[in-house]
Amino acid sequence: MEQEAGTKCVKLPHNPYQIFKASKTPAGLYARQKWLGESDTSEWQDDFHETVLSPMNGQSDDGSWNHSPLESIRRLFGMHLTLRKRTGEIEKALGWLMRHALN
Repeated sequence: MEQEAGTKCVKLPHNPYQIFKASKTPAGLYARQKWLGESDTSEWQDDFHETVLSPMNGQSDDGSWNHSPLESIRRLFGMHLTLRKRTGEIEKALGWLMRHALN
């Protein structure tokens, strides 16, 4: 990466991305994939599959989680960071949110 004219280069004593190194949260997996380049490792793949299944657990038949807009949005955001595509579960949850949270 080239340094822009008139800017200072600061050498950090530690890699700030290392905080995500062992994270299994959706945000941590995203960071590990995009910033640490770990998506090809078996450890990342295992953590990804474990984490992707987690947000879907406990989804009600109506598409919500505990009939809570906040919990449903939290789970959907986790899926957005990990799955990056729509599924039937996501469609149901979005439909439930549209009917209940936006009225």
